[in-house]
Amino acid sequence: MSTSLVILIPASLIDTANALGNALGLGSRNFTVRLTPADDESETPEVTHYGLLHQAAEPRFLATMKAAQDGVLPEIDWESHGLTVEQVAEVIQMMTYSISPDPEAEEPVSHAGPRAHFEHVITGLGLRIAG
Repeated sequence: MSTSLVILIPASLIDTANALGNALGLGSRNFTVRLTPADDESETPEVTHYGLLHQAAEPRFLATMKAAQDGVLPEIDWESHGLTVEQVAEVIQMMTYSISPDPEAEEPVSHAGPRAHFEHVITGLGLRIAG
């Protein structure tokens, strides 16, 4: 069974988050799903978050993400990617992060697929995909 990874970041951190993704070897444009508040019915709702869905996350990458959540950053020359350690820490602190199924959960929840996992996470936060 593959493991899906969902990461959401506040829109104000999009450039820093994409630079972080690039530094981790994921490329320079990772957070491509624009998200708005689910209850905003206006014609042009404000994008408040961006999302990433990784459909087959590698165990090594997942371990790196979990370590970062615990404050242990990989040894990367952040400055060569235009980042400071403080910026990296801010993105990690502000992001919402979900693995499905989470191997460390007492009762792992498995979704019908990566898309269902993504929908579950954004719905739980009161967000929807921008139309």
